[in-house]
Amino acid sequence: MKNLTFIEGWAKFTAPREIEVSMKDGSTRKITGDNIVISTGARPRMLEIPGLPAERTLTNETLFDLTDLPKHLVIVGAGIIALEMAFAFRKLGSKVTIFALDKTPMITYIPEVGDVIQPEIEKKGITSYYGATAKAFDESTKTLTLNQGDKEIEIKDVDKVLIAVGRVKNLDSLGLDQSGVKWDARSGVVVNSYGESNVKGVYAIGDVTPTSAFTHSANAQGRRVTQRIAFPYLPLSKKEPIYPNATFSDPEVANVGMTEKEIAKNIIRN
Repeated sequence: MKNLTFIEGWAKFTAPREIEVSMKDGSTRKITGDNIVISTGARPRMLEIPGLPAERTLTNETLFDLTDLPKHLVIVGAGIIALEMAFAFRKLGSKVTIFALDKTPMITYIPEVGDVIQPEIEKKGITSYYGATAKAFDESTKTLTLNQGDKEIEIKDVDKVLIAVGRVKNLDSLGLDQSGVKWDARSGVVVNSYGESNVKGVYAIGDVTPTSAFTHSANAQGRRVTQRIAFPYLPLSKKEPIYPNATFSDPEVANVGMTEKEIAKNIIRN
């Protein structure tokens, strides 16, 4: 493609608009630019379960490398990725068990969503445990033991365990402190309504921003950043739109606009 140069390596900021890339051959390359877009995404948050071998552990990034359908898939978590995969693998024929520290499924949505989804989880034959944590895994018996309050629960004949307890923003190795960009590990890069950070010409989109971590919003943010770079005279006062999103559970769950809780927090009543 014309005007596009692809460089493979590990990048970090060395100055506000300067990046150093460590190449596979051990060399480094300095790149400067009038505009830099941070779009490094996020990685699965890992959870160590005593006794669970690595070959039985899956994330949403390794799940699709499977060549055989697990007879019994246990999923840690009850959020978006967890439930999308729970319903999908149940349809494929796997026995599926989910457990989570949360008290209800899809707790990040409005409470009514969990009330609707839980009966569907049960109807599809998915076993669920809430308010539960993993204690240990016994490889000799393929048994995962959970703690749920003062009870111990044994999940037997476990083939694979999918860890789906959230994601970590890929910002820690970017040298952002050298760039002067304001950020923190939890919220991400602080940006205005057009995705620009406090450093002129440095933008961020997707999972590395405080906006909801959906592909839908990342795509829209990318378009707004492109618009801002191409047409820098646009007014900055225009608010970032509220992005719709969808979760492909069964039934699907979609969200448009703010929840009642968000309205109470963000809307000032006269």
